[in-house]
Amino acid sequence: MGLLQFPNEPRKFRQLREWARTQFQQEIRLPALQRLGGEATDLGILIMACSHCGLPTSTLHVFSDLPLDLSRVELETSLRRLWGTERCGWKDAYCANCHSTGPRVYPVVAHFGRVLPESGRDLQIEVLFGDSRILRMEYHRMEPDGTSTPVGTPSDELAFLDSFQAPLSMRGLWADFLGRHLSADQLVTRQVQPGYILGLRPFTEDEREAMAFYAGFERWIERRRRELPFDTVTFFRDREEDGIPIPDEESYHTWLPAFAPDIQDALVDPFIVADSDSFIRVLDEVAARRGVRVARASGEDTLFARFTAGEVEVRLNVGPRYFRILHSGQTFHRGVITHFAKEILAIKAAGDLAPVLRARLPGLRVRVREGKILEILDAHDRRLFCDDVIRVATSHTVQNEAGLEEVVRRILPGTNLEAARLAAPPRD
Repeated sequence: MGLLQFPNEPRKFRQLREWARTQFQQEIRLPALQRLGGEATDLGILIMACSHCGLPTSTLHVFSDLPLDLSRVELETSLRRLWGTERCGWKDAYCANCHSTGPRVYPVVAHFGRVLPESGRDLQIEVLFGDSRILRMEYHRMEPDGTSTPVGTPSDELAFLDSFQAPLSMRGLWADFLGRHLSADQLVTRQVQPGYILGLRPFTEDEREAMAFYAGFERWIERRRRELPFDTVTFFRDREEDGIPIPDEESYHTWLPAFAPDIQDALVDPFIVADSDSFIRVLDEVAARRGVRVARASGEDTLFARFTAGEVEVRLNVGPRYFRILHSGQTFHRGVITHFAKEILAIKAAGDLAPVLRARLPGLRVRVREGKILEILDAHDRRLFCDDVIRVATSHTVQNEAGLEEVVRRILPGTNLEAARLAAPPRD
């Protein structure tokens, strides 16, 4: 197969492939996962050989624009388009050693990695070439500690979930889940991640049969509640019946078109059983990497969360976005990254603002009142400035001198950093 292009040196290129895999896993992916966790970017490395000098060369690719909800087939198709014979916009092959270009430099192997934040594992696809064409792709699963295991190519999204304990495409998983169990003789459920379960009442046109499917549902959910509260049960058709505000492009009508008419007519009834506390824990996990902590701040019937960064505290109603995540076919992790990233970054910037101003304006008193109002007072407690701390923090940057000067001019017109330093009381 792939070794036929190297008839005289099969062992050499086998060793090159093994070396490339180890380097990719230990030197590229593992540090990225340890530093960025579930927000690690898709990365790939392409190893090429040069027929002129005989030495290998490599290029690192950052796949920042690959959609996060590609199914296995769609992901493989994208990699074939990007790394195949056309190479879709990548620069021509180039040998870093002898500077040869063109057909003299040909691909040997490539590695692609995508983090699966729901389980902390990393999907890695090894791409093997022959005659500059992709011959096959092999799958590996890397654990958070860096150990790697080869796995068979998943046959569908349900098989992928079994192999990696996390979905690759949540929407693809829903489609395969419905397709496999559409004619089941009982209620079917499948856990996606802790606190998140897919459910399906199979197809029936008989209303009495439809009700009979749910005969043991209460007993089942009570058993699950021994593990977690599981306070949320929501059906896809609730979007229409209860008016849940899900945009058309995120609705099941768009990503489950083959099943949408039957879902809307309740001939088949997909639903989700979820635990909002588990969702808050994921929200905190993602936010904590940015220096923001999140805790539930509501009763059983509402879903508010308190975001804290330094002296800044913000209480938000996260319930609508929680339901939007469930109904738009996203896991907790992907949904949090999609729908809360801006707020998390803004709160982090606000939390950093007061300490920076305090250090740079020692002659003044800087405080954050009630967790949200930035106040600056002089030595006699006269208020010089008062505004929403998040608004100030997101309107300016204080990470460099130019940005700091700008924010000082904004909040204290006519004041500069040197004057503020000179205003500091004499030290003993």
